[in-house]
Amino acid sequence: MQSRDRVIYLASLSLFLSSLELFIPKPLPFFRLGLANIAVMMGLTLGFRPFLLLLLLKAICTSCISGTLFSVFLLMSLLQTAASGLLMYGLKRVCGSNISIYALSSAGAAASSAAQIAFAMLYAGRGALSFLPLLLAISLPASIATAYISKKIREPEALPLHKAQSDRPTSKWQALPAAVSLGAIMMTSGLLPSAIAFLLACILQSASGRKLRFGGYAAAIAFMTLSSVLTPEGRILLSIAGLPVTEGALMSGLAGGFRLSAAVAFSLSVSSMDIWGSGIVSEVTGLSAAMVASFRKTEGNLFARVQETLSLSAYDNAAERRVNIPIFTLFWHSALFVVIMIVSHVDIPI
Repeated sequence: MQSRDRVIYLASLSLFLSSLELFIPKPLPFFRLGLANIAVMMGLTLGFRPFLLLLLLKAICTSCISGTLFSVFLLMSLLQTAASGLLMYGLKRVCGSNISIYALSSAGAAASSAAQIAFAMLYAGRGALSFLPLLLAISLPASIATAYISKKIREPEALPLHKAQSDRPTSKWQALPAAVSLGAIMMTSGLLPSAIAFLLACILQSASGRKLRFGGYAAAIAFMTLSSVLTPEGRILLSIAGLPVTEGALMSGLAGGFRLSAAVAFSLSVSSMDIWGSGIVSEVTGLSAAMVASFRKTEGNLFARVQETLSLSAYDNAAERRVNIPIFTLFWHSALFVVIMIVSHVDIPI
């Protein structure tokens, strides 16, 4: 298989595995089991430039499937993917056959965990650092399983012919309201404005046909609140097991949780649209959509279905379905997000 085709296949594989990972419960909203890293480990034999392209596609595509493409979680995905992938690639080049795939995977998992916590500290404060031991304790065993699975997957000799399809033309203006809305959401200040922005984003998510899963949002808000409470600020409201719960930290944590949840809800709605046009990203999303369709139609146990899907033997030219949200609706929601953001910075009691 040519280098470009390998990148497309491995990026599609990471996207497919990320979709499977959505059904696995996560102990922390920032935590990912890392099934998509299987594709990265398989790509360690690529040249440096194709490997960098694989890392970029993995970060973008997995953010798309998780609904965080138009949120700050994309930056976290880029950071942890770069930290993990480049460390593994460097160790592989320096040590060669003297380092096992399990050691590489463990090193990558540790780097990814450290990057996730470092990013979380930017929004949740130093309290997020207390989650690093737990994250390492979970991710390191998972990395062993990831390394084992990567050795069992056999790449196809060639990619089937496929061209991503869309049921409507892509608008070049779709990115504008998306970018404006994201900026407005993340610049919103205060508990009530952030909660209103979250509600508006949920309305857009529901209109896009994406199912609302409030459990994940509740977990994210709880995590942000707990992390913020660990850094006292303002008047003490109560004390739990010797830990002072302060008014400023509580309000800040709740507001931060609503902002991040609003960004994710907005991202989920926008990711339902066909904004890719043509090119390698379109090929990756198209092939991954075909993998998902093949997996759903394949019978047998989970392992047999995954093996059949990854072999591409049951491949068909399935196109990813997109929801047609009028461009006016996007601009209208963007304007509301901007208004909420402006009002949140006006010195009036709300």
